[in-house]
Amino acid sequence: MRKPKSLYHGHRFPASVIGHTVRWDFRFQLSLRDIEALLFERGVIVSYETIRRWCDKFGGSVAIGAYFGEAEHRFRLKSNRVSGGR
Repeated sequence: MRKPKSLYHGHRFPASVIGHTVRWDFRFQLSLRDIEALLFERGVIVSYETIRRWCDKFGGSVAIGAYFGEAEHRFRLKSNRVSGGR
């Protein structure tokens, strides 16, 4: 049985770099140039245009995951009752 190809297959950078970059854009609403500077500080040289393309291509899956991920942590069970809060 063949392994399915990764969502990031064929890209120059590892999946972890692409995933963190897209998450930073959606989670913290940083500008593309700010993200470019953050990556440069960590030794990753990438243009803001590449970051924009990654966000366009992979942003939908990250945004959906973030929405449903937050929903799981939105409610806590406290002594037989559900309370909302963070």
